[in-house]
Amino acid sequence: KRDSIHIQWSNECSLQQIRVIKQLVNNMMLVPAGTFVMGTDREEGLGNPTHEVTLEHEFYLCKFELTEREWNDISWYDCQNLIGTLTRLTGLTFTLPSEEQWEYAASYGHPEWMYAGGDKASDVAVFGINDKQDVNSKMPNALDIYCLSGNVAEWTNDGNEIRKRVRGGSYHSEEEEVTVTFTESASPDMGSMYIGMRLLLIK
Repeated sequence: KRDSIHIQWSNECSLQQIRVIKQLVNNMMLVPAGTFVMGTDREEGLGNPTHEVTLEHEFYLCKFELTEREWNDISWYDCQNLIGTLTRLTGLTFTLPSEEQWEYAASYGHPEWMYAGGDKASDVAVFGINDKQDVNSKMPNALDIYCLSGNVAEWTNDGNEIRKRVRGGSYHSEEEEVTVTFTESASPDMGSMYIGMRLLLIK
C-alpha cells in the first residue's frame, strides 16, 4: 500500500519496546509532497521572510508530540540519541523535521490560517498558561496532527552547532509566538520544559 510502513524489527527489541514503537508508528500521518509559500512578512521571532518552497518527497509526521511520560526536558542531542535508537530497532529512518517540513505540515490545507488548524489560537493551541495539557486537548490541523501550535515548542533539524531552530511555541508563549511561521532558537544541549520533539519518518 502507498501509505504502509514496514518495520524490520531488531533482535534487541523487547516486547515492551515493540508495543511502544508500534503505537508511535501507527500515529504517523502521511504528508504529501507539494509546494507552498513559507514564512511571513510580519515582524516576529528570528525572521522568516516569505519565499516559495517545494518539498519533492512525501513523509510521515507524528500525530502527537512525544508525551511527558516519554521525555522530560529533552535536549536536541537527546532527540538525536532517541532517533538513533529507534532507527536501529526498526530499520526505519526517523529524524526531526526541517523547518520547511514542519511549517508545510503545520499550514497544510489552509495556508491562510495563522495557526496550525485554525485562525483562532484558542481553538488549536495551548499557550499563555503555566503547564502543558493533554496532547489532544485542542483541535488538530487538516492532516489530523495536534499541537503544532503551542503546548511545547518543537526541535527541528535546522540551525548550527551553537543554536538549533525551534518551532511552534509552547504553553508558556504569547499568542503571537504560536503561529505557524514563528521561529526561534535554543542551545542544542539545553533541556527545557518548554521544548519537546515530534518525530518525522522518511518514506
